Amino acid sequence: MKYKIHKWKIQRYYLTGIIYLSIPFFIGLLIQKFYNILFINNYDSILLLLDATLYENLLLLLNILKKNFMVLLLLYAGCVTKGITTKGVYIINGLIIGLSSGLIFDEAYLIMLILPHGIIEILVYVSAAGIGFINAKDIDNKKIINKIIWQSSLLIVGAFVEVFITPHIILLSAT
Repeated sequence: MKYKIHKWKIQRYYLTGIIYLSIPFFIGLLIQKFYNILFINNYDSILLLLDATLYENLLLLLNILKKNFMVLLLLYAGCVTKGITTKGVYIINGLIIGLSSGLIFDEAYLIMLILPHGIIEILVYVSAAGIGFINAKDIDNKKIINKIIWQSSLLIVGAFVEVFITPHIILLSAT
């Protein structure tokens, strides 16, 4: 027997996901800004993508897709683990994004680096967390399958934008 999930409950799950991502992000950002624990030159790595061959870019695309789908599966696993994996993924990703964002001192560069693909990926992950916070017995299979197809499609688009479009946006802004 399937249970009906009220709309307010779904919205609460999305809000919970945003909170679990936002707090570690800001903690990681503050740690990096004040203690500078990571030392990486992001400008060089982005510019290397412009000189990469199509084969190298496709390999990078597949690598990004593999990682993104692993995150997506861990978020979905939350419906079986009572949200533990979903919370864990959000906390770890928030810290990683916050720490790496703290490396970049130019906010405009940070926005151009993250915004094109980040909006797509964050929307997918927040939506997937909504599934991850639902108890497995409350899931409506037809709606979930439809969401998974849409989320997977959007992750592919986000990875494509990250590999093939973002480096050119960075280059255009530098000139």
